[in-house]
Amino acid sequence: MKVIKNEITVIGGYGGGNVGDDALMWNVIKWLNVKFPNITPLVVVYDKKLILNVLKGLSYDVVDTFEDYSVESKVIIYGGGTQFFHFTKDKKKSSIIKKGFRFLLNPLSFFKSLKKHVSKKEVKSNHKFLLGIGFGPFISKETVEYAKFLNVLKEAEHLYVRDSNSFQYIPETFLSKITKGTDICYNRFFKEILVEANPEKYGNIKKTAIILRDWHYDNVDHEKLLLSLRQLISMKKEERFDLIFFCDQLDSNLKEKFRGLNNLDFWSWDPNSNNLAGFFDRMKIYDLVITSRFHGAIFSALLDIPFITLEIEPKLNVPNQMYGNESILKEPFLLENLINLISIAKDNTIVSEDTNNQLINIGDSMFEDLTSRISKLL
Repeated sequence: MKVIKNEITVIGGYGGGNVGDDALMWNVIKWLNVKFPNITPLVVVYDKKLILNVLKGLSYDVVDTFEDYSVESKVIIYGGGTQFFHFTKDKKKSSIIKKGFRFLLNPLSFFKSLKKHVSKKEVKSNHKFLLGIGFGPFISKETVEYAKFLNVLKEAEHLYVRDSNSFQYIPETFLSKITKGTDICYNRFFKEILVEANPEKYGNIKKTAIILRDWHYDNVDHEKLLLSLRQLISMKKEERFDLIFFCDQLDSNLKEKFRGLNNLDFWSWDPNSNNLAGFFDRMKIYDLVITSRFHGAIFSALLDIPFITLEIEPKLNVPNQMYGNESILKEPFLLENLINLISIAKDNTIVSEDTNNQLINIGDSMFEDLTSRISKLL
């Protein structure tokens, strides 16, 4: 077992091939490198091979889920995303038979999953911070998952909560150690990557991007949403669409729902062959983004691209609260409603420069406050 004693450890949904989580990871490690240049942070990830390109040029140590480790750190930062929630699984999509079939098709996935569950992992610290975190939903406050969430709140020294929605799940007794922040991608360092994006390398063909995630929970009629999107693409034959997967391993099986459409192309984030700057080079070509991934909206706003969110879960309403607009498709995901939203969105730049700058200032303040708190502990 690898035994590590260090200053700062960062934990999140990192190293799983999801560009949203990869962007959160980059922002936290970049910030730590700038603010604490003499400290090498340890980052806990799913697969260390999948972060090499993303964090290239930054200083860090890493452990992943396929090794045994025991970490004793002065400070732990839970960095971004919605790390604490509880939905009801869709039994049709999460059956043991279907999982077994996927493992037969991909034996390596089975062995990686097995190694993940049998390896021994421990990270301890007396000083825990949650940075730019979103909470919920929870199907009940009587569940084990909600009890674990309460324990996280008890153990945290301070929390920077990403959005107003999350406060409904936080008991009043914890509010004194909570600061309302924003998404981690809102900070001055990340803005530098976005400004450098160079879409010209992809030509001048304007397209609509559809960013989807494969949804395994039974809170919405996901099949109805996919049908409306397919009908939209079929109807608008004169326009070009790209179907984008932020996490190829989890989402790319959705391709089968959209085969045979001549005006549709597919592409996926691949951390093995790309980095964040390259990803945003391509993202910037779109004149509209339709997304069921939270960071699809965040990236669009930062890149000055109009967007529509698809509310497959409550988190997809958060960007509209952040930016003060109503560009969201709700159940029953009717095609006519989507068409109406598109006509409105294409005539408007959804997020103003002033709004983005205000959120960047909030993000910078969030990072600076945490810098001050950590400096007193090291």
